[in-house]
Amino acid sequence: MSRIFISHSSANNALALAIGRWLADNGWDDYFLDLEPAKGLAPGERWQEALRAAADHCEAVLFLISPAWRDSPWCLTEFLLAKQLGKTIFGLLVETVPLDALQKEMTAEWQLCDLVAGAQRQSFRVWHDPLVPETEVSFADAGLSRLKLGLRRAGLDPSSFPWPPPDNGARLTGAEALLHRSDFERLLGADGLSYLRACRGREEVARAERESQLQQIAEEQAHVKEEQARTGRAQRRIQILMGVIAFILIVTGGWIIHQTRAVARQTSLVLASAATTANDTGIYDRGMRFAMLAMGKSWRSPGSVEAELELMRGAHASMQIALLSGHQEPVDSAVFSPDGKRVVTASWDRTARVWDAATGKQIALLSGHQGWVYSATFSPGGQRVVTASRDRTARVWDAATGKQIVQLSGDQGWVYSAAFSPDGRRVVTASADRTARVWDAATGQVIARLTGHQGLVSSAAFSPD
Repeated sequence: MSRIFISHSSANNALALAIGRWLADNGWDDYFLDLEPAKGLAPGERWQEALRAAADHCEAVLFLISPAWRDSPWCLTEFLLAKQLGKTIFGLLVETVPLDALQKEMTAEWQLCDLVAGAQRQSFRVWHDPLVPETEVSFADAGLSRLKLGLRRAGLDPSSFPWPPPDNGARLTGAEALLHRSDFERLLGADGLSYLRACRGREEVARAERESQLQQIAEEQAHVKEEQARTGRAQRRIQILMGVIAFILIVTGGWIIHQTRAVARQTSLVLASAATTANDTGIYDRGMRFAMLAMGKSWRSPGSVEAELELMRGAHASMQIALLSGHQEPVDSAVFSPDGKRVVTASWDRTARVWDAATGKQIALLSGHQGWVYSATFSPGGQRVVTASRDRTARVWDAATGKQIVQLSGDQGWVYSAAFSPDGRRVVTASADRTARVWDAATGQVIARLTGHQGLVSSAAFSPD
C-alpha cells in the first residue's frame, strides 16, 4: 500500500514525475504515480479501479493544482474521494492559478502550498517515454520546504512503534482465592468468635469456619445461576427484537425499491414523450438525446418501450451524411477543404486522412509521424495539407496522393498546430517549447522564430494579409 498518492492532470505529467523524484530523494519513496510502471498501473490493469483503490488505501494525497487540474472532472473526483475518505490533503500549486478560480471545496478547508513563486529554485530533469519527453522542471525551494514540514507533521516520517504495554493484571493464587481466617473473623466479629472458642473449643470453631465457607460458596453459585438466567432472558428478548427489526427493514427496502422503479418508469415516460416531440419537429439529435436519457439503466431503474422506439426513430431519420471511420485512436481535429468536398482528420494513431465529404470514402492516408497528430488543415488552394504532431515536427503533404512534400523540423517540444498563410507560401507552427515559427512551405526552412511566451503555445494563425 503506497502511503502517498499523487493526483495530477495528464497535462502535468512532467511536473508529477518531478514531484515523485523529490519525494524519493527526501526519503518518501512509498508513493503512487500512475505514470511509473513500478509505482503506478501495471499493463492490463483496470485503470479506474486501480486509481480508486490507490486513493482509498493511501494516507496522504498530493494534488498538483494547475489550470488543467482545475478543469479536469477526474481530478475533482479524486479530490472529493480523498476528502470523503478523510485523507490528509496537500494542495500544491505547480502552475499559476487564481485562487478564486479553484473549486470552493479545495480553498475552503485546506491550506495550499505554492511551488511556483520564489527566486531560489530546485530543478529536476525528467522523462518517461513515450508520454513525457526529456523536460527540465523547477520548483520554489520555499514551497518544497513547507511541503516537507507538512508531510512530517502529518506523521509520514519513518517512526518506530513501541511494543504494547505488558499485562500488569495480577493473578490470584489458589491460596489467595480461599476465604482467609481473618475474613472469617470479620464475618463473626470478635465477640462471637470468643464465645465459640469458649464453648466448643478449637474443633468447633474450625467446623463453623468450614460451614461458613460452604454457605458463602453456595450463595455465590446461586447468584451466578440467577445472573445466567437473567442474561439468557435478555438475549432471547434481543433476538426477538432483532428479528422484528430485520423484518421491518426487509419490508421497508422492498417498498423503497418498488417506489424507485415506479418513479424511474414515470421519468422514462416523460423523457420518451419529450423525445417524441423533438422527433415530430425534425430535431432528431435532440430526440435521440432525450431517448437515451429515458433508456433503462438497471433493474432498479427500468426504461420504457416508448424510449427505445423513439431512439430507433431518431437514429433512422437523423441528418448524418457520412461516417468517416478508419482511425484506430481518438480524432483530435476535422477540417473541410476550401471547396467543401473533402475533409482532413488528425488522430492519435499517428496519421492524418483525407476523406470524400459526400460518401465518407478515404481518399488519402498521410502516414509518417512518430507521435500523435494534433491538427491537420488544407492549403488555400486545397492541393496540400499541413499536419502538426507530438513528434516535434510539422509536415506538408500532397492532399491527393498522401505523399509527404516537406518536413518542418526544429521545434524542441510537441507541435500543437500548423496553418498555411493566405497565399499558401508559408506555414506557422505553435509548439510546447514556448515558441511559434514561420516556415517556407516549399523548402521547410525557418523564416522567423517568434519567442517571448512563458508557457507552451497552443495555436498560431496568419492575419488575412
